[in-house]
Amino acid sequence: MDYNTEEEQIKALKDWWSENGTSIIIGVVIGVGGFLGYNWWQDKDAATKEAASTAYQSMVEIDAEKNKDEFNTAANQLIENHKDTTYAVLAALHLAKQHIESGDFAAAESQLNMAVAQTKGESISSIIKIRLARVLNAQQKYDEALKQLDSIKDIAFLAMKQRVLGDTYYLKGEKDKARAAYELAKESTESYVVKNDLEMMVNDLAPVNSVVSSDEVVTETPKPDAPKNETSETSQDS
Repeated sequence: MDYNTEEEQIKALKDWWSENGTSIIIGVVIGVGGFLGYNWWQDKDAATKEAASTAYQSMVEIDAEKNKDEFNTAANQLIENHKDTTYAVLAALHLAKQHIESGDFAAAESQLNMAVAQTKGESISSIIKIRLARVLNAQQKYDEALKQLDSIKDIAFLAMKQRVLGDTYYLKGEKDKARAAYELAKESTESYVVKNDLEMMVNDLAPVNSVVSSDEVVTETPKPDAPKNETSETSQDS
């Protein structure tokens, strides 16, 4: 789906989180599960972590759609009482998803910033920073989004990073940089579906009467349609 207005972009972000927010949280659980299991009995604060685990389990048993206030209260209490645990990060991601779906992007930004600050692993941090960049874009905070994306160094997330980087430059009106980012994203992904989608976006941004190779930067100002919204995510984006 194309998005030509800020409202359409925000709707696309909400739809994406509705479809993929839970899988992101599950991915974080898998990523940290092994570490927690290995260190559980060696940690002198095991009792504290067990309490955090119990609080998290109680939180996820609440139906967030039917009892939104109760769910949010439980999540905020978990973060306040166990802020130095991975469960606080998971609660923050849940809250970010809720805030995005309700259109409160400032609140979502706050929760994702907290999650980034509390996350140690580079891979997990990269995923959260990409989500945060999208939320910042929805608030027209493009320079802040660029800073988040620039801090991602894990090459495993290069395609995802460049995709959102292209979106950010496009929204800033820097079409040449957007095209270069989409080109790199296309070269970095292994998904044929995503490659085809990115190819269309690159072609839309190509200057008239100009042939530009994949390693060049566009110097003319094209007048394309808006970029396509992301199609189905790759396994890398789960």
